[in-house]
Amino acid sequence: MNKKHTNDIDPIETKEWVEALESLNKNDGSRRAQFILEKLITKATDLNIDGNYIQNTDYVNSISINNQKPYAGNRDLER
Repeated sequence: MNKKHTNDIDPIETKEWVEALESLNKNDGSRRAQFILEKLITKATDLNIDGNYIQNTDYVNSISINNQKPYAGNRDLER
């Protein structure tokens, strides 16, 4: 999430959610835990709950084209 929520109005409930995720991961594996998280994110989006849930961003090259060295590999072979 973009914003850190420091005022937890119900730390016991928060702890229960975290423990449930830990239990799901331990008992059913990370694929099942990921599936459930994706379902929750979809539902949050449907409910218009504000949040940025994407953890990966597009790669952006910070080196300008003018400062890049010529490609040393064989593009045809690597394709």
